[in-house]
Amino acid sequence: LNSCGPHVKAQIGRVLAEKAPGVHYASVAVMSAVPPLRHRVPLVADGPGARLLQAALQPLGMNVEVLEGPLGTAALLKMCRSVLLKGIEAVFLEGLLAAEKAGLTERVLASLDASFPGKSLREIGTYLVERHGQHGARRAHELHDAVETLEQLGIEPLVTRGAWQRLSQGAKAGAGDAAQDSHGWR
Repeated sequence: LNSCGPHVKAQIGRVLAEKAPGVHYASVAVMSAVPPLRHRVPLVADGPGARLLQAALQPLGMNVEVLEGPLGTAALLKMCRSVLLKGIEAVFLEGLLAAEKAGLTERVLASLDASFPGKSLREIGTYLVERHGQHGARRAHELHDAVETLEQLGIEPLVTRGAWQRLSQGAKAGAGDAAQDSHGWR
């Protein structure tokens, strides 16, 4: 039930299959914060023991979903989710550090609330990716200026620099071109 990459979960499965062939290994990803849900926290499991684990834990009120796919698919889901959630956390840490240093924290937070009233994270994410497709180069340029602004405030722009590089790369790939996938993301 620990958070690690899909390659680690798959390697554990290979070792168990070789060293303990009768073991029914289930790779599990915990998909939310345990408190306040506690034992009802959503779990996603894969592997040869996933259905057995689900059958054993659901009568106890535990929320176990079996995910089809190769061993480590649940961990892959968790890692993709972690990129987004921990990335948002890092962006907020860096942005609010700058806002606090500039004495603008409440104004920045109010501006964010006004930008996305009543929107889900799914809606916000889809909107931002669509906007990038339409205005990627301009948005990348703005983040380059944000990198310089943070440096001028004495804050190393670790996250903002990476975000600028990601937006620049996406803009170079071309908005609206055939490089987009089924969601319109590159």
